[in-house]
Amino acid sequence: MGQRVSTSFGLMLGAAMSLLDPQEVRAQAQIAPGTASEIMTKLKSGDAEAGLRLAEASCERQESAGCGMVGMIYANPQFGLQNLALSRDAFEQACTGGFYEACGPLAQMQATGSGGEVDRPAAIRSLEHACEGNVPQACEAAENAKAELARMKPEPVPAPQIVTPPSSSSSSSRGVSETAVQSARRQIAGIERICSATFGNRMEAAKLMQDCAEAKKPLERVPYDMKDGVPPMDKAVASLVSAAAIAEHDSMFQRFVLSGIIPQDKMFIPCMGFDRVEYLLDESQSLSATPLAKDRDRVLVKLEMGRGFCD
Repeated sequence: MGQRVSTSFGLMLGAAMSLLDPQEVRAQAQIAPGTASEIMTKLKSGDAEAGLRLAEASCERQESAGCGMVGMIYANPQFGLQNLALSRDAFEQACTGGFYEACGPLAQMQATGSGGEVDRPAAIRSLEHACEGNVPQACEAAENAKAELARMKPEPVPAPQIVTPPSSSSSSSRGVSETAVQSARRQIAGIERICSATFGNRMEAAKLMQDCAEAKKPLERVPYDMKDGVPPMDKAVASLVSAAAIAEHDSMFQRFVLSGIIPQDKMFIPCMGFDRVEYLLDESQSLSATPLAKDRDRVLVKLEMGRGFCD
């Protein structure tokens, strides 16, 4: 597009690829059992057209998550079926149909004019709809976007707060203290916000890449730097935060590869990173029965999607 795109509209297409996680999709939009997995299998096998047909059939059955997957397939050049106008239409149908995770990429396209006209007020409405669906960061993004639309100046992105999770001696009955939960979520939200910011040219992309990498470094090291004897639940929380930081960075890296900013032959770099994400998620399995279970599932979604682009 060439124009500068503000960070308030930074719910990028790549970050919304949670559309591919079967459990997440079924939970949010009642997609037919097995459909999401079948679509994912087709895409991974290289049969994108078959995957698209399945997604379109799901969308025709008024399954909003299926519409979101149609939008994702049309948006991503990796599948060879790119049509941004159809992608935008599908994301809009998904968003208004109740699959709120699709409202982010819809807002992105509306704000940048991708697949249609630039429509920042519509982008704000999409973010507000995502906010109503309790999509993380959507409420704040909507408010920031409204303020930014009024003054038309970019808003700086705050760095994530680095906080070591407290000892499990203050744990709640579910195994993780409320303080640890909120601390982990602040850190994850911070890295997500930085690494999902949008850009208007290669210089801005390079700066974003540097900011994302710098934000990732301290977070990814936390579980490895812990001393022996640290309570297992504290280690699990640290592993989750580390996995989220690496997943956000590597998802951004893949986005740049797919958009041509980074050469295609560098795709192996984030793919190696996703191996670390899998290991760290295994280390955080004990969180599956805690309030951080959904946060862990969201990182798992990014892992699933990232691997979809790896050989």
